Amino acid sequence: MKIRQTLISFEGENDIFQIDTIEYDGKWWLVPHWLEAPSEGWKTPARIILLDSLDHQAAPADFEADFVLKSPMPRDVFEGRIPKKSKGEFVVIERPDVKIPIPRGIH
Repeated sequence: MKIRQTLISFEGENDIFQIDTIEYDGKWWLVPHWLEAPSEGWKTPARIILLDSLDHQAAPADFEADFVLKSPMPRDVFEGRIPKKSKGEFVVIERPDVKIPIPRGIH
């Protein structure tokens, strides 16, 4: 599974962040945080947020990203807390059944 990149910003903040994005169940999902199992050689998303339901576009060719989120996201959603005013706007899956190999370093 190839990991793509999405540029996002958070409400009330000026910085832009590059976030891992994966394809899961035929749709694109943002990965806020990975849980790693280096001794087993894999990592899994702590949660994923559906990108396909958010206002986004393909990144311009000269960007080092694949997608750009057009509107800032609430930081709470990214951290696993969906504000009541945002319920229904964000689709979040906690601990999806996804395992991505971690490349082994040269010893």
